[in-house]
Amino acid sequence: MNNYTRFIGVMLILVYSLLFVFYVLDRIFTNIIYFQGMLNSHIVGVPALLLLNVIVILSCIIMGSLVAYKQNEQYAWLKEQIRAIDDGYAIRSSDHIELHPETEEVMTSIIKLNETLRTIKYQNQIATSDVNEQIVKKIVEEERQRLARELHDSVSQQLFAASMMLSALKTREVDTEMGQQIDLLERMLHEAQQEMRALLLHLRPLALQNKSLIDGITDLTMDLKQKTQLDIQLDLALINLTKGIEDQLFRITQEAISNTLRHAHAERLVIELFQIDGSLILRIADDGKGFDMALRDETRYGINTMKERALEIGGSCQIISAPESGTRIEIKVPINEEDEHESIIRR
Repeated sequence: MNNYTRFIGVMLILVYSLLFVFYVLDRIFTNIIYFQGMLNSHIVGVPALLLLNVIVILSCIIMGSLVAYKQNEQYAWLKEQIRAIDDGYAIRSSDHIELHPETEEVMTSIIKLNETLRTIKYQNQIATSDVNEQIVKKIVEEERQRLARELHDSVSQQLFAASMMLSALKTREVDTEMGQQIDLLERMLHEAQQEMRALLLHLRPLALQNKSLIDGITDLTMDLKQKTQLDIQLDLALINLTKGIEDQLFRITQEAISNTLRHAHAERLVIELFQIDGSLILRIADDGKGFDMALRDETRYGINTMKERALEIGGSCQIISAPESGTRIEIKVPINEEDEHESIIRR
């Protein structure tokens, strides 16, 4: 049963109930309202009873249709808003339509529901984005670890074996031309090993885990000292830092050391960590071949990565270099002096 039939039927019931009450009252009080007399009379040659029924029915049809039309219009508008919410669109204004108080209450509830749903969707988007980002990071990290293992187990070992075989050849007597070729090959193997160590450090960076920044840098450089001829000097101050800052500084140090091994051809590397004027300074300097700052390729040397990591902890990254004058990387991070306790460790 649609709204039109329902409203017409309700109005007919109400009108005929009212007429029945009038009839009963007229019978009880003996034609006090002349109802019975009207029923027995004629109007324009038509029995009044018939004319009254026609008028009542037509009136009920007209009034019921108008009321049903208004209500159907509001129901349709409410359905449209609910459909819009389901499709993710905004709710339209109700200025163009007059709402009954009951419909306004329903609309108020729909608006509150819409706000709740949008909040839930937004939170789900954030949660999904975070989860997807973590998944991507995990996949990338696992792939980097796999590549590092394969390079270490295959190429790195082969380079080491070739280096040992070359050392054995140098113990034998060879002519001058062959000796020069062996020396050249030895230098090439040495550079290839340096490049491989830098790549492994870049692909499989060590994590601080439960270590402090100083412990992490110390362990990292001690491992490098055993595998390279690079003279590494540390001058580190013990400074209380948050875990996030320490992790980023450690990653920057790894990137800088990797660049030194791959590009600098340095003999000496100095890493300093100290505090000055309310700021922490991490300085990494080598005596390598350096490069022209005006011609630098930031994507090649990982400069963008170091700068981005510095910005993430509210700091800055300055790089100074010149051909045949080495390279200096300086990270400056503001720190809270009140929470600071410092002691100097020199190695």
